[in-house]
Amino acid sequence: VNGTPYGRPEDMEVGYLRNRHEVVYFTATSEQSIYSIEELGHNRAIVRLAASAGVTPYNLGYAATTGTLSDPDNLAQDALGNIYVVEDKPNGDNLGGDVWFLRDTNGDGVAESLDHFLSLQVKGAENTGMIFNPAKPTQFIINVQHPESTADAVNGMGDATWMFDLSEVVAPPCLEHDQQDHVTTCDESDSTNFIKKLIKAGR
Repeated sequence: VNGTPYGRPEDMEVGYLRNRHEVVYFTATSEQSIYSIEELGHNRAIVRLAASAGVTPYNLGYAATTGTLSDPDNLAQDALGNIYVVEDKPNGDNLGGDVWFLRDTNGDGVAESLDHFLSLQVKGAENTGMIFNPAKPTQFIINVQHPESTADAVNGMGDATWMFDLSEVVAPPCLEHDQQDHVTTCDESDSTNFIKKLIKAGR
């Protein structure tokens, strides 16, 4: 009937914007995009493109990445309300096996940058099912599926659940360009305090 396609929505997260309006995020996997829906009340809402492979800059203000958002699938949310996007594609060269951080600095539901947060290094491995630990907000777990290098991939011997703790991770240095276009290290106070803010938000 020539109806509007859904774009293969795969997952959603519900949170709050800086203005305290409720927001729903969802992935449109076949569109390579993530959308946000701001709830205004009285049966009204605003739908925005939160991030997209062909629109949103990558690692803005940080060292460049060779990765490209490919088939966004699962979503996760930390204690600060930040959104993480897990790809529905196994690792292969610069596509697949990645998790992206939606850097929404003004809290309006639209990311200013797609930051390359995590990347699997094993060919054929795919992330899925990421979730943060509500009891320890710096900690998250993520499932890893079907890496090709395992001895018995048919029976799932390479599948695993990994646990990470962000308090043990050193953030990459941020970069900025001066008027002469020289790259210098910029003020990293936001990056340095991220872990402290995450811990405080989880209390």
